[in-house]
Amino acid sequence: MILHIIRQSSASHQSLHQCLKYKQTDDGILFISDGVLNLCLQHNIPLLKTPELSNKLFVLESDLTARNLPIHSLDVKQLSYQEFVELTLQYEKTLTW
Repeated sequence: MILHIIRQSSASHQSLHQCLKYKQTDDGILFISDGVLNLCLQHNIPLLKTPELSNKLFVLESDLTARNLPIHSLDVKQLSYQEFVELTLQYEKTLTW
């Protein structure tokens, strides 16, 4: 089980697309820093709104709030810093994109 941490926007990087290409069934995806922008880019919504990603998407709440971004009808759990740390402990590895 890997927690994939996306920290760059797909508007300027291919990190989200590469992550989705290698993501396994039990893996989770956490969006931080500019990676939170992926959650509001319309072309990413169909990629992220799939049954296999249900309950596997997370976002650092402070990064989302700092950018004043809406989440377009995605099932994404917002995490505090404490919850972020706890989440990393639930996975065997983390991989930052």
